[in-house]
Amino acid sequence: MPFNLLQLEALEKARKILEEAGLLNSPPSSPHAEVTRFKQLLDFSQDSVHETSSPSTIKYIAPPAAPYTSEDIYFGRNRTTIKAEAQKFIRHPKNGIVEYPETGSFQGEAVVHIFPLQLGASKEDFDPKLNIQYGIWGKHGSQPNTRLFLFPQENESFTLCNQFKAECMAVKKCSYSGRPAYDVSNLGMEQISPFVDSAEREVFMKTLGFFCSLLQNGCLFNPEIDQCDSDDEAEDDDYDGIFEDTGHGSESPSVLYEVLCDIRSIKQDVPRCKGKLVFRKDNFGHSFIQCEKRRKGHQAHLIIRNLNEFNLEYLHALFEDNLPIILEFEKQAAAAGYGPLFPCSFVSSTREQKELCLNFHRTADGILKRGQLVQSEPCSARFEIYYPNDTSLNPWIAMVCRNPHSHSDPRATRTPRAIEELFNSLLNTLGWKLADATPRKIILDAAFMTRLRNILGWAGLRDPSLSDLHPSLGNFDHTARLINKLRLEQFPHGTGFQGILAMIEANASLPSDEVYVRCAEKHDIPGEKSFSLIICMFKRMSELLLQFEIEAWFPKYSRSIVVARAFTTSQSAAAHQILFRRIFEIVEADTGQQVQFRHIHGAGWDTIIADEHRGQALGLGLYLQEICRNMAGYCSVEWTKPLHELKPYDHTKRCLRICFQHYSTRVRSLKPHVSTVIYGAMMSLYSAEPISDYKATLSLIQHGGKKAADWLKNKLSADKSILAAVYHPESKIPLEVWKASPNMTNGNEQSHRNIYRDGIRMSLVPGAMRSFQFDSRSMVTLELFQEHGIYPQDRLPTYHLRASRAVSRTKKVQERTVQANDNELKKTYTQMSKLQDKVLTQTNSLKRTYVAGKDTEAAVKRVRATEKQLEGLRACVSSLQDQSSGTVPIPECLNVHPSQPEQMQANGGPSKPNINSGIEQRILQAPAHLPSHVNQHDYQTIQHIPSNSQTRLPQPLQPPPPSIPLYHTPQYDYANSIQHSYLSPLATVPLPAPYISQNSVVHVHPWMPPNQQRDSYGRENGPPNVPVAYPNLHSPWIQNPYSYPCPYPPPNPSYM
Repeated sequence: MPFNLLQLEALEKARKILEEAGLLNSPPSSPHAEVTRFKQLLDFSQDSVHETSSPSTIKYIAPPAAPYTSEDIYFGRNRTTIKAEAQKFIRHPKNGIVEYPETGSFQGEAVVHIFPLQLGASKEDFDPKLNIQYGIWGKHGSQPNTRLFLFPQENESFTLCNQFKAECMAVKKCSYSGRPAYDVSNLGMEQISPFVDSAEREVFMKTLGFFCSLLQNGCLFNPEIDQCDSDDEAEDDDYDGIFEDTGHGSESPSVLYEVLCDIRSIKQDVPRCKGKLVFRKDNFGHSFIQCEKRRKGHQAHLIIRNLNEFNLEYLHALFEDNLPIILEFEKQAAAAGYGPLFPCSFVSSTREQKELCLNFHRTADGILKRGQLVQSEPCSARFEIYYPNDTSLNPWIAMVCRNPHSHSDPRATRTPRAIEELFNSLLNTLGWKLADATPRKIILDAAFMTRLRNILGWAGLRDPSLSDLHPSLGNFDHTARLINKLRLEQFPHGTGFQGILAMIEANASLPSDEVYVRCAEKHDIPGEKSFSLIICMFKRMSELLLQFEIEAWFPKYSRSIVVARAFTTSQSAAAHQILFRRIFEIVEADTGQQVQFRHIHGAGWDTIIADEHRGQALGLGLYLQEICRNMAGYCSVEWTKPLHELKPYDHTKRCLRICFQHYSTRVRSLKPHVSTVIYGAMMSLYSAEPISDYKATLSLIQHGGKKAADWLKNKLSADKSILAAVYHPESKIPLEVWKASPNMTNGNEQSHRNIYRDGIRMSLVPGAMRSFQFDSRSMVTLELFQEHGIYPQDRLPTYHLRASRAVSRTKKVQERTVQANDNELKKTYTQMSKLQDKVLTQTNSLKRTYVAGKDTEAAVKRVRATEKQLEGLRACVSSLQDQSSGTVPIPECLNVHPSQPEQMQANGGPSKPNINSGIEQRILQAPAHLPSHVNQHDYQTIQHIPSNSQTRLPQPLQPPPPSIPLYHTPQYDYANSIQHSYLSPLATVPLPAPYISQNSVVHVHPWMPPNQQRDSYGRENGPPNVPVAYPNLHSPWIQNPYSYPCPYPPPNPSYM
């Protein structure tokens, strides 16, 4: 905008006032520049008292360049050097980040970017060329003591500067950029339409990407060690495949595909199967892809069956190299603005190491390949950066950008130097946590996020992301590289085992009370691989360790305190022996006293509570045997045993106990596999008192099934040392010591849980630092109690409080268990009710089918299947009732009482005879004339009416006339836990009537469906004779003399 005379005079006065106050030190410039500078002074006048990087400079957007006025040009204020001059200029604020500096809009035009420097700063503190996203490190050079006329001095019209000159390296573009990859003129392709995202595009691109991935990677399985693979290694593969229509040989994955690899891709040293992937269809017409070498007995080859996401016609054409069909699909895709035939627009910065385009293109020869990134046309843009020799005389950096760019701007993948330094300052707030920092963890760190909010001036409810600091930090891989770079500077030895060794070396200069990592060693055990061992503990912990007496915590402080932590890569007995040895050596070095055990030294540790880990137990026994090998004297528990004769398991029997929680958890896992009696016997072995019949209990468990026998074998192994750790009569620990010792290691488990809250799955150095911080807090809590008597909680940890908490936790556990059982019982009742209704419905259907004279086999099978399901639920409902709370209501259809048979019969449900009706209960044996394969269990408990009984059944239960006899099957009323004999729901299905021959033998026809009375040869089936042993069974209530369960008919032989 033009300025009038008054505005120009006001600006000149403002400039003079600011110069006299020492607030402005600028070269002569145009009025446009004065206005810009004046606004910047108003905007950034407060920046000097704040951090150098403020939100305004981080998110700074450069204004457009202002042209030099004719007055400036007349007085030569636009001259950069003797021969060169600029046409425009831009003044940037202090520490302003300019990533895409404006250049001349035509050839020969130059734009000057002026950056102010802080007093005493150098180009190492702020260098604008390090913020540029363009590649300028191709052809470049520097020249010292160059005269710059933009900033004249009092005595000279120039200032001396160090000049840096560079050319823009342009960008890398795909080799198929701006032109069709394939000659589409012969394909009759229509004019290319604008890009529109669609479902067709998604399916096409997924299909193309899937095909390229398969051909790029191949089978991925390791080659088989056989003759075929030997031929593969010799590159003379003549494998025919397992299909006749394999088509092409396996010399090349595809004649229309070229495999290209980026220089950054990981080279696989592991050999891969060279079998070709082929497109096939199974007998059902489903398409799949598999390696041609996959066949029976050779299944270690790739097969992909789920191809539902892809265009199968296009995919098949790609595998078959059917170019006409391929081009038909790809021509349609190119018309829609995508696909291998569409010109590529991918651009990459020259700083990136990419060599291949992200997209696949089809060449003029029809080959599908990834485009190669090539240098674009040379760029005419030039950069000149002038660094002043004396910043006190000239506190400015000038960057001159000449000529326009011949390419589009590259992506902001580079983090500017100023932003990177700011990001590193944020990472430094993490301290030692940087050892295990990741992009995800740092944004969850409260201190990091608070400082990021302050830097960005963020006031929103949503936390800022790293990309709000700079877009390049939105790439987590790039962010991880910046974190690793800083981590390597602070942890040059890494965060693994070598880092731990470096920590030990660094801790050597600390006071002994502050040393935490005490041991980091590698050991070679014969027969095992090398393992690492790291022990972390304070000297104060060693002193506490000597005060440890009976319980798993310190009774004096009423707290459970971790006195040593160990990181190891082996859990063998030999590894634990070394672990115990090193821990106790450190304790002895810290205190000057050896850790003592009561059964060895007469004083010291009475018991050690552990889980059921066999390696720990044996490792402890081996260590105790080691310290007793050359000791004189006898065992303080058993005075007749010399110490040097005690074996490893003899030591564990005198000091080791197993945690009840671990023991019961292991036994509980076997509960589904053993009976209730066996489960009770196994739990009873954890006892301080002798079992009344100990040998019978072991025998009961031994014969309780394979799971129980294996469990008992484990407890009796190793000289009964594990059994001695749970059953006191087998142990050598005195009874009063056994009872004084805690039963569980819940305190230790709680310590594990507490430190797991601080973090898990860490590398060694951050893991050691986490435990260091946690144990330090524990020691501070302990010292606070010792000095001031202050507990960490309001409620004092008395024995009563601990017992109350234990009872409360037990109640909650039992409550959850009972509630789960109640829910399972409700579910079972619901299922039984539905099945009961289903049985009645199917029974009625069976009756109607029989009356209609139709084939009843299918209907009987349905009833049989449903009743089988119902019997399965009845078999488990009793156990669920025993384990329930007793408050679950029994459904009405299942809640049957002996006094309500008539009501059930009237409702159409199964009925049962009155148990007081005089009916006697008998168990029929299998008739002697039946074949030997007949299962004796098929004969059920039934009710029989004695021939001399005068008792009559209630009317609803009266048997039908002799012409249609009834069968009975046993039913169970689990609701009352009483076994009853019910009438089957099929009780009214008629049977052929029995007849009596002249010799008074009852002949009974088996229940056969209509038209099924002939054998497989078409002959009449004669009725079987009832043996003489059953002469009085003239009642129609007779057992069906066949192996199939009553009251079902035998299956149709034609369906067998």
